[in-house]
Amino acid sequence: MFDEMFSKMFSNIGGKIKTLAKVVFIAGVAVSLIQAVTLWAAGYGGAYMAGLLTLAAGCLCSWAASLLVYGFGELISRAAGIDEKVEEIDVNLAVAAEKDSAGREE
Repeated sequence: MFDEMFSKMFSNIGGKIKTLAKVVFIAGVAVSLIQAVTLWAAGYGGAYMAGLLTLAAGCLCSWAASLLVYGFGELISRAAGIDEKVEEIDVNLAVAAEKDSAGREE
């Protein structure tokens, strides 16, 4: 029971990390927008500029953070692909070696 749950949880981890990066970006932009609107609603002197700076800085930071997380997910996805290719090559080499040794014994 737990083996099946863990195998599903940790399969395609690169794709899950890339999805997390997208969620982090969207959440960061949403929080920045809410903070900017809150500052604009406060209406004190300089609130408009503070709201714009909050919105711009929040979006920029969310974008930078999501790039790093997405890049990490991409690295994991590509490493998993390379691992699959290497295992396929190993299997093909083992089959070829068996055929070669069977041919030599005859």
